[in-house]
Amino acid sequence: MNIPKIKGLMAEQMMTQRAMAEMLGISLSSFHRKLKSGGNRFTLEELIKIKQALGLSEKEASEIFFD
Repeated sequence: MNIPKIKGLMAEQMMTQRAMAEMLGISLSSFHRKLKSGGNRFTLEELIKIKQALGLSEKEASEIFFD
């Protein structure tokens, strides 16, 4: 998972990590841990929510999540 790309897209959209965590229905500390794991701990449901929150196409999501 391309964590820097996700962080960059969040910054472009002025979305805070707290806001993303809330969208995912997890705590901010859980979101941080999942980012530090290289994204390996996000569930499929969470990845879908990230895709939707960032307005990613299927191709963009595939490139970011499965680089």
